[in-house]
Amino acid sequence: MISQGGSNRRNQKGQSTLSNFLISKKPKKAGQVATQRSMISSSSNNVSKFTDSSSLTKIISLDSDDEDKSEDNADLQIIRHKVLSKSDKVIKPLKPHNFSRSFVSPVTQISHNNLKTTMNSETTEKSMKKFQKWDSIAISNKPRLVRENSTPSFTSSSQSSKSAQDAAGANQDQIVLSSEQKQVLKMVIDEGRSIFFTGSAGTGKSVLLREIIKRLQGVYYREDFVAVTASTGLAAVNIGGQTIHRFAGIGIGNGSVGELIKRVEKNELNVKRWRNIKVLIIDEISMIDGDLFSKVAAVAKHVRRNDQPFGGIQLVLTGDFFQLPPVPDKFSHRAPKYCFQSPEWNDVVEETILLTNVFRQKGDTELIDMLNTVRLGTCSIEMARKFQSLSRQVIYDDNIQPTELYPTREEVRISNSTRLNQLPGKPRCFKAVDVFSSDNPYAIKHEKSMLDNMLCVEELILKEDAQVLMLKNLDNKVVNGSVGIVSCFLTEELYLGLLHDYDFDNFNNSSTREEVRFISSCIGEQPQEEMRSKLNTFSSDARVRMKPHLLTALRSRTTDVYPVVAFSIPGSRDDGKIIKLVQTDEFSVNIPKAGSKKSGKAVRMQIPLLLSWAISIHKSQGQTLDRVKVDLNKIFEKGQVYVALSRATSKDRLQVLNFRSEKIRASDEVREFYRNLQTISN
Repeated sequence: MISQGGSNRRNQKGQSTLSNFLISKKPKKAGQVATQRSMISSSSNNVSKFTDSSSLTKIISLDSDDEDKSEDNADLQIIRHKVLSKSDKVIKPLKPHNFSRSFVSPVTQISHNNLKTTMNSETTEKSMKKFQKWDSIAISNKPRLVRENSTPSFTSSSQSSKSAQDAAGANQDQIVLSSEQKQVLKMVIDEGRSIFFTGSAGTGKSVLLREIIKRLQGVYYREDFVAVTASTGLAAVNIGGQTIHRFAGIGIGNGSVGELIKRVEKNELNVKRWRNIKVLIIDEISMIDGDLFSKVAAVAKHVRRNDQPFGGIQLVLTGDFFQLPPVPDKFSHRAPKYCFQSPEWNDVVEETILLTNVFRQKGDTELIDMLNTVRLGTCSIEMARKFQSLSRQVIYDDNIQPTELYPTREEVRISNSTRLNQLPGKPRCFKAVDVFSSDNPYAIKHEKSMLDNMLCVEELILKEDAQVLMLKNLDNKVVNGSVGIVSCFLTEELYLGLLHDYDFDNFNNSSTREEVRFISSCIGEQPQEEMRSKLNTFSSDARVRMKPHLLTALRSRTTDVYPVVAFSIPGSRDDGKIIKLVQTDEFSVNIPKAGSKKSGKAVRMQIPLLLSWAISIHKSQGQTLDRVKVDLNKIFEKGQVYVALSRATSKDRLQVLNFRSEKIRASDEVREFYRNLQTISN
């Protein structure tokens, strides 16, 4: 925590002087004192320094004509000052078991270990009434780990902001299942069957699986009765589980069945975990090798001392075998084997269900048909021509570029870094704070790897005009997958103040953008002559409007800034743009504890944004992207073409380069398997 001791008297004096400066109706002498808080490095524990800043008065002072123009707003300035002067409270930071934080030079780093409350409840209520006419601007009111007061949200209805957000939250939490999804849910919950459900991309497999997990955890009173697993770390994180390898206690799964059994039984916690379990869930089953599936089945039988398939455990399996193929044993030279080819598959899976209702591309039946031909690996000349016609460049009015999908992480890194470096301005680095459930070094290493598997990155470097992807649902408009452009960087306090004087809905207006960005550039800075010169380029009306916000910016800390993002929302008002102050949020991973009724949790506190010029095909799996660009020359694996193309919602927002029919491949074994799958009629 940054100490406030030793500066209180200077702070009080500075606040008083600042108050006089703000509310005066006559020009002040150049020798009068204002205060300014200097920048605090996130790696420093130094006390904030307040300086005699007659230079600040000189830089921001207005001539008498300007001051006369501002007299009508004197009462407003007094109100604003009362709001702002109550904001200088620092609460105790979170004290995690372990967290990593380091200064990144030369970019400015913002580490949100020390978060600041900006408004008490009484002030918030007053400011809400004052700012109601700016109802189209909203700030996320999602819960914070260490934030005492959430920021007000401005809605377009007459109801209170809290009621509006409660309603939005209810809409997000309420899952509406199709009739075929309900039938699958009934088989699992009411009938207790072991099933495999599948479907093409966008048929709601992930939504259904999350609902199944939720219902099962409600049925069983102990968390260790339901094991939530997946074939990869990323897939496991997405459903709040762990990898099947870690749950089973088999390491990477190499070795014979006997060797794996010995490995499992060496650890009493592994044995306890296997014997307690009632239901085993495995997501992305297509990426698990058939031989590994057989080994896990044998381990379950032996450890549980039960000769029934999988030791009597109910299995819930899901995935799409037409997507990414299984990963074989790295020490084996044979071709990969699908799970459905293992003898244990037919023994344990009682029902195989094919979901057919497509939600992602709903309304674009032509794209659905095109994707199905790619999925099945049967691309006709006519379909090839349709895909080749998508090589045209797609122009978007809002200048947001489509997300390019690459097969490797290195290609993604190079693409995003190149685009970011081409932007002018100062980069800002937001460093995550990780909180682990254990002090054990081995456990920390594992939990860190789970957190790193999330889309949320440990270090997020942004600039103004950077293109970003939203990773959380903020409300019913800005959701996971929304794309936007970073407009500027502001503190929460500054953002609220600027809402009063600026039309953020019209941020593309050059004068508005220049004024707000100049204020943003002054956050935590020492007054300089260059700042005065830049300020003088604005009109006298603009300087009057900017003055209180510049003072707030100069006494603010760079460690308290957040990105302000203009999100593109298709079909919304105000030209499809919604402005959001995107604040730190919580990303968590459940850590099952053997022998315990409750699981632990590893948490990453980070800005829920990701650079979105490029994303890897692997990390895009399960995502819905509004704008997609794919170069098929870079594809090297079966299923990658289908995974990449099926992220799009419509062909109007899909660009496909270098399409060739020979790139479209599917396994004959998979095609044969899917011919015999059961569908549920609606």
